[in-house]
Amino acid sequence: MPIVRLGLSNPAANTDVALVNFTGAHLVSIVVANKAVVATPVTKVSVYVVPANATVVAQYAYICSSLLLTVGQSFETFRFAVNAGDTVYVRSTTSTTSFSCNAIAQEDAVQPENLAQTFTNKTIRGDNNTLYLESGTTAQRPASAETGYVRFNTETDGLEVKTSSTWSVVGSGATFSGTTDATAASITIDEVAYSAIARLTVTANGTTAYQFNSHYSGDDPTIYVLGGATIAFNLSEASHPFKLQHDIGAGFVDITSGLIHSTTAGTLTTDVNAQGKTSGTLYWNVPVTAASGGYRYICSSHAGMVGTITHKSLSAI
Repeated sequence: MPIVRLGLSNPAANTDVALVNFTGAHLVSIVVANKAVVATPVTKVSVYVVPANATVVAQYAYICSSLLLTVGQSFETFRFAVNAGDTVYVRSTTSTTSFSCNAIAQEDAVQPENLAQTFTNKTIRGDNNTLYLESGTTAQRPASAETGYVRFNTETDGLEVKTSSTWSVVGSGATFSGTTDATAASITIDEVAYSAIARLTVTANGTTAYQFNSHYSGDDPTIYVLGGATIAFNLSEASHPFKLQHDIGAGFVDITSGLIHSTTAGTLTTDVNAQGKTSGTLYWNVPVTAASGGYRYICSSHAGMVGTITHKSLSAI
């Protein structure tokens, strides 16, 4: 825990001087030194605390009073506690006395476990050691983070690291898009972010219908999904925000769980934040049990672009 100097004074003779006025609780000591080179006049020093809201001298707390300090001598008082609003005063019979106040803050915010510490060439050994990383949403990423900073993203439910140019999901293979094989095959990160039982290429017929020509023919076809499996939708229609909806008894509403969207650069969003995307890949972890009113896909900008999703149970196949 750091010790800091909060006050220093070389007061005039026989003058009471406020050395420090405290705004918080501290453990303090006062270092006093006699700078005189001759023995006369005699130096006597006093140190006392005026508590917050004290109104009479009888309420003061004296640390020392008229203590004789010979030529060249110095001493440090015992450590004593002060509270917010307290003031430490000092006094000397000569002008050749120096007072210095050193203190340790007694607030939780400056306890060892709450202080930022930098370790260099250190090894943590032993059992039951716990390391907690900073966590938060994508929007809460610290702007001051340096390259190599690791945090837990609560939206993607995983670790991410700050690179020289962006944030990358740990373990996602974020550099894969730069390899020779991936580039030659025109593969982007979103296409390999997660495994899926099928990958449907989503296109549009103007503003009237969706098409899934990789697996189905025609406009707004009925598509089939398997409960408990993951299906992927490869999106590439800039004017048609793609959404998945279910009817749980009160009409169709957006699905709010089991969704992960990956951009072509590998940035992930989940659940409600994964809806309404126009590029990248949307992954849907299909519920084992179907919604009572069924499922559908729809364009949030063109209500006519809508089609049925039929849920199949593995036990029924």
